[in-house]
Amino acid sequence: MTVIADNILPTVSITAPVSGTEIEAGESIIITAEASDEGGEVVKVEFFVNGSSIGTTTQAPYSINWTADEAGTFEIRAVATDNEGASANSQTVTVTVFETPENILPTVSITAPVSGTEIEAGETIIITAEASDEDGEVVKVEFFVNGSSIGTTTQAPYSINWTADEAGTFEIRAVATDNEGAFANSETVTVTVFETPENILPVVSITAPVSGTEIEAGSTVSITAEASDEDGEVVKVEFFVNGSSIGTTTQAPYSINWTADEAGTFEFRAVATDNEGASSNSQIITITVIQPRKPLAIKILSPSQNEVFARNAFINFEVEIESEKEVERVEYFRNNILIGVGDIETHGLSWRAMNLGNQNIRAAVIDVEGNTATSDVLRIRVENNLAPEVRLLSPIDKEEFALGTSIEIIAEAFDSDGYVDQVEFYANDVLIGTSFNDPFSTLLNNATPGTYKLTAKAYDDKGASNTSSPITIFVIEEESNGADKGTSDSPSVEIIIVSPGEGQEFEAGSIVPLIIMLDGEGDLVQRVEYFANGELIGTSTNDPFNLDWKASRTGNVELVAVAYGFENNRLSVSEFRSIRILQNQNTFRIIDPIRDAVFVAGSDILIRVELPNGASEIEKVEFFRGNQKIGESNQFPYNFVWENVNQGQYNLVARLVYKDGRSELSVPVRISVSPRNNGNIRIKPSKKEVMEGDSFELQVETTELEQYVDLIDIYMNDQLLEELEEEPYSLKLEDLPVGDYKFVARGKSKNTKGQVYYSEEVMVRVIPKGLEGIDVPDILLEIKIGPNPASDFINLIFENLDQDEQYDFTVQIVSMNGTVHDSYSFTQEGKVSTLDISHLKNGVYMMNLFYKNRQIESKRFIKRR
Repeated sequence: MTVIADNILPTVSITAPVSGTEIEAGESIIITAEASDEGGEVVKVEFFVNGSSIGTTTQAPYSINWTADEAGTFEIRAVATDNEGASANSQTVTVTVFETPENILPTVSITAPVSGTEIEAGETIIITAEASDEDGEVVKVEFFVNGSSIGTTTQAPYSINWTADEAGTFEIRAVATDNEGAFANSETVTVTVFETPENILPVVSITAPVSGTEIEAGSTVSITAEASDEDGEVVKVEFFVNGSSIGTTTQAPYSINWTADEAGTFEFRAVATDNEGASSNSQIITITVIQPRKPLAIKILSPSQNEVFARNAFINFEVEIESEKEVERVEYFRNNILIGVGDIETHGLSWRAMNLGNQNIRAAVIDVEGNTATSDVLRIRVENNLAPEVRLLSPIDKEEFALGTSIEIIAEAFDSDGYVDQVEFYANDVLIGTSFNDPFSTLLNNATPGTYKLTAKAYDDKGASNTSSPITIFVIEEESNGADKGTSDSPSVEIIIVSPGEGQEFEAGSIVPLIIMLDGEGDLVQRVEYFANGELIGTSTNDPFNLDWKASRTGNVELVAVAYGFENNRLSVSEFRSIRILQNQNTFRIIDPIRDAVFVAGSDILIRVELPNGASEIEKVEFFRGNQKIGESNQFPYNFVWENVNQGQYNLVARLVYKDGRSELSVPVRISVSPRNNGNIRIKPSKKEVMEGDSFELQVETTELEQYVDLIDIYMNDQLLEELEEEPYSLKLEDLPVGDYKFVARGKSKNTKGQVYYSEEVMVRVIPKGLEGIDVPDILLEIKIGPNPASDFINLIFENLDQDEQYDFTVQIVSMNGTVHDSYSFTQEGKVSTLDISHLKNGVYMMNLFYKNRQIESKRFIKRR
């Protein structure tokens, strides 16, 4: 018999929520139960609320969601059923459901503009509202104008831009919506929009120059205008010359510089534009530009540069003068000492050379109105040695040779106080041979057809030289019939070069007009060939046989014109005409600061310029910020320090003024000056006084700089000395010459535009060794130097030196970067000593004077040609 055990009922209990829980009507909760069966398994758990089933679950965890639809007290029970159908109840859990409170509406009010505001049609205003929700949050604020939505914002501050397109009265309202969708309206704000009044045109008038002004071509005039606008502001004034714009300025005083490039009558007009784009014209003023007067000029033609003369020989000076007025006199100077006045008619001078050494000669011309002009320096040398004499014996001047002929050139040379060492032979200024024995000769082989200028240059045993007078020969192709191309039977005609003038200068690349005159039977001329240094440069076949030649070379050029007849026979050869072709000048510009450089307010800004090569004599350089002059410099290198600069943006312009009245402007350089901050940069030398030959270090420190700095420039005496890119920023200097040195550090970023920081300057003095116990009379300190600026020489003038004593001095010539270029030792026996500085490059130098190894004086001078 089988005995079946009684089934054990399952067990079940509600674990959540706990009895006594309170929830809000409409809220959902999760009811969770735990159930088990000792003798089997639970197959389902059913949940009941107030006796009504709300659902069944068959897998653990046993849970179900229930939403309380209404308020009241609810009893929750779970019933577990096992695999044999037996069931059991859980404990009863009581949950209280209360009513949901009513949602409170948000509040909203317009804070700007205020009701009654008036604006102009086309004007844009900002509408601003404040909104809040006591029992939730504001999710959006929508703005309405005359009932139409103009936009919505979802974040405080709640604002929107509105442009009034037309005149009228407009009601503005804001609507706030909370997180439960409830919304509320603000009060209505009224705004009145009125029509825009008609714009009043600006007025403008030119105040300078006055109409009828006359200026010379090449001069610069400042054109100034006054402009105003009754109902707004003037934003720009544009200037016109003969209908073409010459520039615009946006700030008063309204002015612009104009350079008259050519003669003629010019009409000027200014146009002012206001902030609404309306414009009006000024009155028209007329300026007449006349051709400038030809400046007074003088040039030494003879002797030639660097020519050597014997002591006590008479040197004949010849000059060329350009003057529109009568010349009163010409004065001649040797090393700035007057040596004589020129002849009344020729203005030349015969001077006996008694002083040995290099002599720097200048000629000064004075016209009847007191105007003066000075020639360039002519440098000659006077030696005890007499230069040799030399002349060409063969071939003869104007001799012709057939193509392929080997031409023998023979010269005669002798030296009165020595012997001739050698003779060099030149064809068209090109060395073709050298002869060391008498008779002196060489061969010209393989000469191509053309004109050749032959010269011989003799050197004596002491190095003195002299050049023969030139002769001209012609290498020609013979005609097939062997006809003579010589000039013996040619018609009588002479060709003369009229233009260019002897010694005239042209710029490389410019057009040189070649003009000739035919004297005699000019109608027999078929063509004229032109040669430059023996090379054919052009042919003219039409009367008057002139030619425009583009100067494609630089230096001295010898021009020759050759006239040919209709039978290809050469009729005449002109005399040589010497001209000079100069290199193009570069541009005048500001090189420091660079464009878009940034400085700190209160800084002193160094403005440096680059001068054109070979510029005329300079009077000064003026410096401007925009149209306002901030300073000028009349000493080389014509730099300027703009001190204590205020915050702002500036356009820097420099104006180069020549002594002949001409001027030119640099391209503007824009810089910014930022507010000063607490950071700084400082340069510190390890020693303030250094013994000659010793070394010292410069350390640069940066503190609390607003912008990143990774490049330090070190300047010594205003010249860039070194760039430092890695910390610690330090530089070791050694073996500086005796003297005083100024150091400045500049910090900036390598890769970005930004602020530039400058340190205060520091001074370091290098003193000579062995100063102890040296007694130097104070009188030695009274020294002057001149001329300054200097070109080829400089004089040391000892004002109060004891003439009965001899003093052994040493002079060092030192560039501003510390390089010693020359050192002279000499015994001073008079008031003046002359130093040769012709080999120095243009620049600023220090002349340091030493006595018994002690520096007793230092003078700065400028070398300029």
